[in-house]
Amino acid sequence: MQYQISYYSPNGHAETLVNAFCQMLPHDTYVSNLEEECVTYADIYLVGFDMGGTNLDAIPFKVIEYLEKLDGKAIVLFATVPFIPNEAVEGRIHNNVLPFLPDECDFRGLYLCGAEPSNTLLQDLRRLVSQQPENTRAKHWLERCERAVGHPDRNDVLKACQFMRHVLELN
Repeated sequence: MQYQISYYSPNGHAETLVNAFCQMLPHDTYVSNLEEECVTYADIYLVGFDMGGTNLDAIPFKVIEYLEKLDGKAIVLFATVPFIPNEAVEGRIHNNVLPFLPDECDFRGLYLCGAEPSNTLLQDLRRLVSQQPENTRAKHWLERCERAVGHPDRNDVLKACQFMRHVLELN
């Protein structure tokens, strides 16, 4: 079985997971950064991406373009978000990415991982909360983003690897 890990990671968080996946998969696994190249060599594709903000509908265009090329292939997705995700967030991102998967593919699942938010995002949310202390939505997002500082951590990486072993049926 040939594996390929393709990723878009402007924040470096998805790349952290890529490095861990490379350690657990066969040594001939091909890795491609979607910012540099867009190739398709394998039977099973692990496709990862960073989502930079709180807009859960914004699947990176480079990822969408790449997914369209994987007709007939097995696909596993992994993504990082700048807060600690929950099942509702995972479901929303899952539903947002489904229309971009090829009609004929073996979709094996999505792993979602919390990741440290950018300083700009944290500053913007803090400013909003200070200007609008009654804004419960802004407070909620700020709390979730602050909890993600320092992620993905070792435990996140271990969980991501467990997920991949399970969906790829590796021992």
